[in-house]
Amino acid sequence: MPKSRLPYVVWYQNIRPAVLKRDNYRCTSCSKLVSHDKCHIDHIISGRFGSNRLSNLRTLCISFIKTLQ
Repeated sequence: MPKSRLPYVVWYQNIRPAVLKRDNYRCTSCSKLVSHDKCHIDHIISGRFGSNRLSNLRTLCISFIKTLQ
């Protein structure tokens, strides 16, 4: 059974800003400065074993995300 997701409003008003602030609005891989609308909050460990805890989330820039695909 899949995990339940946080409501959209909780994610975008609480979790996302907290991760960005913690990471000083920088990509954790290349240190590029990012804005709220030009970044991705990524799960370090995803899927069944991951969580939405702040310790499992990181800020990545869009250009870095493209290198992962």
